[in-house]
Amino acid sequence: MKCWNPRVGGGIGPAPSAPVEAVVKFLLEVDVDDTASAEDTTRELGRILRYWAGNLRYYGMEPGAGETVLDSAHREVGRWTITGA
Repeated sequence: MKCWNPRVGGGIGPAPSAPVEAVVKFLLEVDVDDTASAEDTTRELGRILRYWAGNLRYYGMEPGAGETVLDSAHREVGRWTITGA
């Protein structure tokens, strides 16, 4: 099995024999509108992921960091947080 292992040069390599101990966890929770089509849901989730992928650099990656997640209509649909492992 291959996996991304930051302790082995940050690249793809063999899966470690023991789990890599995480220092923090990034949690993203998004409420999905069950009335939207699968295509609209996929598009909206992709937009949310692209937005936050570009903006995480403005936040400290330490437990307690977090922000409300808004959809394209600026409605609150979730939250991301950094927690201790």
